[in-house]
Amino acid sequence: MKKLLAALILTTAALPAMAQRVIGGSLYILNPAVPVEIKFVRTNSAATHILSLAGMDAYGNLVSPWQDVFRTGYARSGETVAVYVRGVELSLRLYNQRVPNSYYSGSASRNPDRIPHVAVSYGYLGPGTAYVTFEDQYQGGDRDYDDAIFVVSNVAAAPPLPPPPVFVPVPKPVPVPVAVLPPCRYGYGWYGWYGGGNCRWY
Repeated sequence: MKKLLAALILTTAALPAMAQRVIGGSLYILNPAVPVEIKFVRTNSAATHILSLAGMDAYGNLVSPWQDVFRTGYARSGETVAVYVRGVELSLRLYNQRVPNSYYSGSASRNPDRIPHVAVSYGYLGPGTAYVTFEDQYQGGDRDYDDAIFVVSNVAAAPPLPPPPVFVPVPKPVPVPVAVLPPCRYGYGWYGWYGGGNCRWY
């Protein structure tokens, strides 16, 4: 029993990325100015699938239309597609052509059976990458999440933080110089009282 437990620990340690696997995980675009890359790894299903992607905003609205990127029955292992995607979240859709149904990354509420059909291992090949595996059967099938497997780059487990605000110093107001009048000078002369400068007569 101890030997079996030790073997399991070693196996888990050899696959650190798989230990971070999230069932029903979402994918968020790290940098919209850089294309999202999707690499087809393999399929373990007799069905042929169509993988599509789209971009959504922070509220789940579609902002980048659906694009078909792979047909698993014809794609070669290692084949990679790069696509520019607008939005905050990258949504993946796997269409099972054998038993027609579409399954989505992210929340289970997007799927027709309300069951998560994707497992995501974040940071699988380093920062910004994810190992994405699908379950292609209605009601979750055997839930081994290995029917269609892809590696996606330029994605993260959460949306990137907005840049910190830039504070611009407000210049202090420059005081407006006030004209200074000379002191009041007055006296009594030949023509009577006279005054000059800052004098007030009452």
